[in-house]
Amino acid sequence: MRFTAEDELELIDHLLETFTPAGGRDRRGQVHVEWETALTCRCGFTGTQAADLDEHFLAMFTPPGHIAHDGVKHARIETED
Repeated sequence: MRFTAEDELELIDHLLETFTPAGGRDRRGQVHVEWETALTCRCGFTGTQAADLDEHFLAMFTPPGHIAHDGVKHARIETED
């Protein structure tokens, strides 16, 4: 099954939903969730815009090989426009 995003934000949301484990814990057990202060992760990371926080979560939760909990590889497919 192929997911097609209408725009970059929809793709990022899909990847975050796909890779983020229950409880928001990375492979080392550190919790990464949006915290009480806007654009701040519970681990202490602070972004200046929403995209920074999205990139942080993707970096923390994307497993090696981009294989998600469903056993499927999720990766960007470059298309020609």
